[in-house]
Amino acid sequence: TVDWTDNGTDTTVTITGLSLVDGTAYYGSIRAYNSGGNPSQAYSGDGITIDASPPVSGTIIEGDTDDIDYTSNAGTLQLTWSGFSDDNSGLSHYEYGLGRSPGADDMVSFTETTDTSAVLEADLVDGTTYYGIVRAYDVAGNVSDGLVGDGVMLDISAPESGMVVDGFEDDLEFTASTTTLSATWSGFSDAGSGIQFYEYAAGTTSGGTDMTDWTGIDLDTTMIDSSLVLVGGQIYHVSVRATDLVENVSDVVSSDGVTVDLLGPESGTVLDGTGEDVDWTNSDTTLEASWHGFSDALSGIQFYEYAVGTAIDNFALVAWKSAGVDTFFAESDLTL
Repeated sequence: TVDWTDNGTDTTVTITGLSLVDGTAYYGSIRAYNSGGNPSQAYSGDGITIDASPPVSGTIIEGDTDDIDYTSNAGTLQLTWSGFSDDNSGLSHYEYGLGRSPGADDMVSFTETTDTSAVLEADLVDGTTYYGIVRAYDVAGNVSDGLVGDGVMLDISAPESGMVVDGFEDDLEFTASTTTLSATWSGFSDAGSGIQFYEYAAGTTSGGTDMTDWTGIDLDTTMIDSSLVLVGGQIYHVSVRATDLVENVSDVVSSDGVTVDLLGPESGTVLDGTGEDVDWTNSDTTLEASWHGFSDALSGIQFYEYAVGTAIDNFALVAWKSAGVDTFFAESDLTL
């Protein structure tokens, strides 16, 4: 590449303007002349290889063994990387950093290491996404492109609680079951990592677990438990809590309770006619009746039913029929 060139008596030389080939080894040779013009034997160095290529980037994860998208640790974040390589001079060291935008190091300035992981200490802010970055240097001083992670958000906020109702649609106040409780919930949310699963419990007090301990139910928003032993007159509450992807847990929310009602209403008095009780009628098509004194101390009376027949257990004229909450009826077009 360079022919023998007189260097006078200088013992160093810098050669510029060369067109050296990446990956090729070059050798410098020296020989000396005496005053008589006789050359010495030529001596060559062990060679120098041209490395003008940066290392090849590998992969980076924000986390230890698995890449995480969210963390609840506000003080530290681990970066792990692998797969960097350099076929020429080889890898010398790495630099890592952390920033609030891809490629930035405004949270942790670039720091040198020969390891392939690092635990970064920084004061992270809830709801902010942070990006790790790693770059590699080879022995020749070439630096790879910065390899940026896909970001990790700090989530230290618990999910927002919603509401719980007894039953599946309308909020139940009473039940006649001695074995089953059900509930539905809505309105839970998590603006950070998102809700991972719900848990429910059941008890005789708001938030209580004396009937059913906390039970995971994935992302379902209803529950039904038919394995219970419920007591008449007792109020039972279903409670729900939500857990997000980084294990933040919401406040517990409870239903207003459902009362077990196993007793029928207290019977009252039925009168033939709509005023005074009558024993005779001159109509062969119409019957009227009224009643009073029926009561229910727990769930209250929902509706009445009446029937008409020629005996107490024979309702051939009018089968059981709802009167709503009216306390009288009049049936016409009968054949009496």
